[in-house]
Amino acid sequence: MIYELDKSQFERIRSLMEKYDAQNHVTLNAILEGNNRGKIYVDNIEKPKTALVWAMFSMYILIGDSKNPEFINSLEDFFTHKLGPENLSLGATTFIGCFLGDDGWKDTLDSIFKCKNPEIGFRQNFRFNKRKYLESTNITSELPENCYVKKIDNELLQSDTDETISVDVHEFWNSKDKFFEKGIGFCVIKDGRTVSSCISCQAVNREYEISIVTYNETDRNKGYGSLAATAFVDYCVSNNITPHWDAYEDNYSSVALAEKLGFEKTDKYLYYAFLF
Repeated sequence: MIYELDKSQFERIRSLMEKYDAQNHVTLNAILEGNNRGKIYVDNIEKPKTALVWAMFSMYILIGDSKNPEFINSLEDFFTHKLGPENLSLGATTFIGCFLGDDGWKDTLDSIFKCKNPEIGFRQNFRFNKRKYLESTNITSELPENCYVKKIDNELLQSDTDETISVDVHEFWNSKDKFFEKGIGFCVIKDGRTVSSCISCQAVNREYEISIVTYNETDRNKGYGSLAATAFVDYCVSNNITPHWDAYEDNYSSVALAEKLGFEKTDKYLYYAFLF
């Protein structure tokens, strides 16, 4: 059987994180501490051996025993009757599972979901190099005409009548107040319209995971994401916060922007994706 943990029980999976040296994993800790939206499913409520952590509107993280029959034998039915319908009701069409270590999860998922023609690849982790960033070109000096960068605050969200930014905040954060307390965000406004934003999609202990969105196809590849991300990183540097970045390894524009902003490649981790 697979059971959903109550938020008060989230800490029970912390022992599973030790295997992967994931005690400082931003996404996992942000969910465990209740900062960001997430759900946790386990094989045993009291003493879990296997867990599926749903970082909502982001990814799933599988940790623990990948051969645990109490969990694995129920997984297909759980996806079909619980996880799939719930995701589709939220407009989320794709399962993106990530593995923190090479401990058999790919083979396990293949044995159940290979018929779904999964996409399998790697995401690239980066580490922020403050010195490298401070020596880089100041991108904010390149602001185009009728364009400015603004920190996301309550006034901005209240004036966000089409909910362009509000939706992003709500997808990742348990509440708007929690976002203002624990996270940050910046947006680029051109001709009175929000064209891009960069927010902390997960945050814990002054460690911020970055999410960048440029909303309309016609506004992409024009540097708006760079402007928002630069403001975000500037704020982090000025306030002793560590920004975190990862990207699909074949997302060349994201990789290039990360390196432009002082991030350096570290390790990679496997992802496994398919449609619900």
